Formats: sequence, C-alpha cells, structure tokens
Amino acid sequence: MQYVKIKDVVRGKLLILMEARLPALYKLESDYEILERFPGTCLKGKKYRPLFDYFVQVSLWTCTTWVLRTCVGVTGVLSHGLCGCPVQSLS
Repeated sequence: MQYVKIKDVVRGKLLILMEARLPALYKLESDYEILERFPGTCLKGKKYRPLFDYFVQVSLWTCTTWVLRTCVGVTGVLSHGLCGCPVQSLS
C-alpha cells in the first residue's frame, strides 16, 4: 500500500495517510500538497498520536507490518485485532 505525507493547506497540518483515500477526504487537490510518497512498510515501528485523548494512555499505537498488511481494502482503516470498540474492551 502506498502512503503519503501531505500538508493540509487549509488547516496548516501535516498528515500521513493512504494515498488511495485522498479523493475521499479532499474534494479539491488544491486543499493539500503531497510532500512525500512511501510504502506502508516504512511506517513499521513508528508511533502515532491517536485521534482521541483517551487512547493516549493505551499503548496500541505502534505500526507493525502485520497491522499494515491487514488494512481493510482501500478504506484506510487499520485492523489491529481488537473488538470493534477498543474503549469497551479496555475498560
């Protein structure tokens, strides 16, 4: 799978996401600038900040090659083997 590092020119943020998801997230190509392209395997061992603060205290957020290979189709959703709602499984 191909990933990209982009600059969201509207929000001024740097993001890393699956390149195939760009059209679903950005309607206009002028809303982002691709800074770098790389295979998902380059993310192995990298840590990332979860979307919700609750998950910051839970160390589920390290990419592995297994996690990258189990990415669901072109949805960009990473499958990590937990139930549908990790909040419920960890409480």
